[in-house]
Parts: sequence; structure tokens; C-alpha cells
Amino acid sequence: LYRLNFYAKLGDQLAHTSASPKPAGPVFKESMPEIEAFCRLRSWGTPVVRYENQSFKEEKVIYADSTLFQVFTFTLLEGDPATALTAPNSVVLTRQAAEKYFGTGKALGRTLRFGDEACMVTGVVADMPQNAHFRYDFFRSLSGFNLGWDDNWGSTNYHNYFLLRKGADPAALSEKATAIFI
Repeated sequence: LYRLNFYAKLGDQLAHTSASPKPAGPVFKESMPEIEAFCRLRSWGTPVVRYENQSFKEEKVIYADSTLFQVFTFTLLEGDPATALTAPNSVVLTRQAAEKYFGTGKALGRTLRFGDEACMVTGVVADMPQNAHFRYDFFRSLSGFNLGWDDNWGSTNYHNYFLLRKGADPAALSEKATAIFI
């Protein structure tokens, strides 16, 4: 499992970031058979999340591709990993977030409001371990999330993760990725 890092020179300034362009995931997957799957993550603000008479400003919210469960080995407690993030306005919660809003009852099929948007809970995942690379409580579907400028190769607002096939050479893939950017 690899994350794409982005290196660029813009005039006299050097950019080195773990954020990379949105199109990199699907273009690299299409161009490089060594990539088994990809998943993009994109943060976007700290929304107020509401359920009935409860509302909380949430900081651990991220948008994710429907391939989240193909790339990462999260334990899904409720829902179907193949479809949990395929529909627009769907959301997968950690167990802790589900209990915060719904108590110990089932969360699947319930609706949370993220600002003005209604999102259906399509999955509950086990809480992230403390030593995880990233820890979010809400994974919203990237399906239907389109800001327009995000599709530009110069916009580096996503974290692209790639699951490589067994035997793939990461150094060779890095060279192929660089050739695509040039």
C-alpha cells in the first residue's frame, strides 16, 4: 500500500506534499496494470452534524472513494463494503461516532445531516487504532462531490493511495507516475 507524494517546482519554489491531484488515482490505475486498486481521500471543512435534537461540529470528516474497503483493511461492523460508499450522500461512521448519535442501536439506514445535506448511514466501521496513519470518524462518499477545480492536475487537494499487485516494483511505478506528470 503506497501513498502518492507530490513534488513540483513552481518558479523558484519547490513543493513537496502528500496531497496530490484528484485525477492521479484513476489515470494511474488505468495506465499501470501493477496497481490493483486506488482510493482517494479529500477533507472539506468541519461541518455541523445533526441527528434529531443533537448537533456537533465534527472535525474528523473525510470524503472517500467507494474503493476504501478494497484498499484499506478496516473492519466493517455494519453494511456492505462493496456498496457502502457508492451512492452520493452516503456515509460510513466509526463505532464511536455511531454510538454518539444513535446509542447502541443499529445505525445502518439512519440519516445524519451534514449542514444542509442529508446523508444515509451505509456502514459502521470499527474505531481507528491510536497508531493509525489517519483517524477519521466519518467517511463520506466522493460520489457526487465535485468542486470543478479539483479535476485540474495542478490542484493538489487529495491523498491518493494505491494497493499494488504482488511483485510490483514501487520504484518502477514511481518512474511511470513521473512520466505521466511531465
